[in-house]
Amino acid sequence: MIIASGTVNAEKKVLTNPTAAATVNMKNTNNPGKTKEVNKTSAAIGDTLTYTLTGTIANPAPTEFKFTDKPGKGLTIKAGTFKFYVNGEEISAETAASDFTVPTADVTGGDNASFNVKVNDPSKYAGKTIKVTFQAVINDKADAENGVVNKLDNYGTDVEAPTKFTGFNFTKVDPDGKGIEGVTFQVKDKDGVPLYFVKQGDGSYKKAASANTQGATTDVTTGTNGQLSFTGLDKTKTYTVTETERASDAYLDIMPSFTVSFNEENGSAVLAKTTTSDPWGLVNTTAKTVKNIKSITQLPLTGAAGTTLFTVVALLVAGAGVTIAIKSRQNAEA
Repeated sequence: MIIASGTVNAEKKVLTNPTAAATVNMKNTNNPGKTKEVNKTSAAIGDTLTYTLTGTIANPAPTEFKFTDKPGKGLTIKAGTFKFYVNGEEISAETAASDFTVPTADVTGGDNASFNVKVNDPSKYAGKTIKVTFQAVINDKADAENGVVNKLDNYGTDVEAPTKFTGFNFTKVDPDGKGIEGVTFQVKDKDGVPLYFVKQGDGSYKKAASANTQGATTDVTTGTNGQLSFTGLDKTKTYTVTETERASDAYLDIMPSFTVSFNEENGSAVLAKTTTSDPWGLVNTTAKTVKNIKSITQLPLTGAAGTTLFTVVALLVAGAGVTIAIKSRQNAEA
């Protein structure tokens, strides 16, 4: 490293007549890159996400070190959920309160929303890795098609942590395959609890963040073409769809149910049923239709439903035969 120039004596040990003052300009040490992660890349509206911010403070320490987080539309950052780790070890709430500055109120995400998590004295943590975790609720402003995105400023470049939603649809039809309007269904979670939805259009529903969402209902009804479609759901979960009310008394009081899961590779909806959930074979899992009938003679003639139908008919015939035999015997005796 040359720090000055001038004349060196014969022994080449002493510099005389320097052309400039002897100075050393040390190169600044950059902070290593910051990272951001989310615990769920697929979720449903109303779910809670956990975000993790990680960064290492350089040594020697800079005068300022902070994480600048940019929550997108549809996210509510929950104050009071922040936790801190130094080199993998969680620090106490008391130490965190004195050494870090975080939002004191919930932060609502949006196009220009941001907040800082600041290390008050970076020199105290020089050369150490800081990890920050916090929670965010997916609110009703979330875009059901595009999901939610949280960003972290990594020295001028945004690091994104996206979470996506999914959905499904099916059609309620009559024996001729025509859509039936006004049939009521419920969608339930794995524990059998009905989910809340908000109507978006004719037969179209978006999952509500909670029961308190304006317009939220557990009862959804088919549109004019008999179709029901749902958005804002989690592709890692399985849902149960149950018919709860017929369109009218013109249809038999037979209301099947079925489950909906999602293909891991392409996210497409997969309908499934059992002989218990659909004993009459009214759910077509391939065509994604659910049939209503007006007469028992309109039941499918194959599978368990067909067997049941033939059994019923056989019993009716047998009953009629017994009745005729009894009457014939009574006439003969008379």
